[in-house]
Amino acid sequence: MRVWNAPGPAGTPDWSKEFGYNFEYQRWYFDDELIVGGTLTVDQDTFFVDSSTDKVGVGTKTPQEKLSVDGNVSVNGTVFAKEVKVDLTVPWADFVFTPGYNLPSLSEVASYIKDNKRLPNFPAAAEIQKNGLSMAEMMTKQMQKIEELTLYMIDMQKENEALKARLSALETENNMPYQTHIPYPR
Repeated sequence: MRVWNAPGPAGTPDWSKEFGYNFEYQRWYFDDELIVGGTLTVDQDTFFVDSSTDKVGVGTKTPQEKLSVDGNVSVNGTVFAKEVKVDLTVPWADFVFTPGYNLPSLSEVASYIKDNKRLPNFPAAAEIQKNGLSMAEMMTKQMQKIEELTLYMIDMQKENEALKARLSALETENNMPYQTHIPYPR
């Protein structure tokens, strides 16, 4: 659309009236290109451009970023970004490290996986394909699993150290030299 200040050429429709646009500061007429020098508001709070800050708001007249959207965004394609920041509305997974957290045994997890073909507390693939997924929720669940895996590894290390100490005591008792590496038979 080409833009020029009022009045436009004779017979030019007043698009601001025809399409309900409310342009603050000036009235514009369109041809094939849109250039805004000032603040542009389309349909009240639906679309807002502030050229003094180079910020665009969709659903807000107070954009905080280069593009601020207050509402849902649908993209039928790929989104490329150097960084994505997700504001969490769900609590972060640090609750795994609180006293009293019920860490399921690995045999319970194995049984659940065998029965359900997925990790506990995760939606089924069909549900995600149908409804999509919440990035914040999924990141929190993944962090919960990472923290649980860390606790399993800490427990396994303690068990491993206890078994090494027990083996060393048995070897000393039986006059056998302690080997830090026992080769596997081939």
